[in-house]
Amino acid sequence: MTAIDVTAENLEQVLQSEKTILIDFGWCPPCTAMKPVIDSLAEELNSDALIGTLDVDANQHAPAKYGVRNLPTFMIFKNGTLTDRIVGAVPKLLLQQKPKALT
Repeated sequence: MTAIDVTAENLEQVLQSEKTILIDFGWCPPCTAMKPVIDSLAEELNSDALIGTLDVDANQHAPAKYGVRNLPTFMIFKNGTLTDRIVGAVPKLLLQQKPKALT
């Protein structure tokens, strides 16, 4: 399973999920390098969390709404509320631990 594509049109619906949500806000070379990590997390955390990617170039209102200033930015939501933010290309282990802590 790969990460879901989050867009301006489905963002609010995605945030209504009962699962913990990790969204990768990105569009840059380091963001592209993180894609296999994000897809791997989507497969590993399939039953515990929802993993998505949002292309900030194609969905420009979302970064402004959530204060995204650097890419990649990973945001973790629980019950529609932003609970954590991780900025930069980080090790997979860090991205694994954050959503699991909220499930």
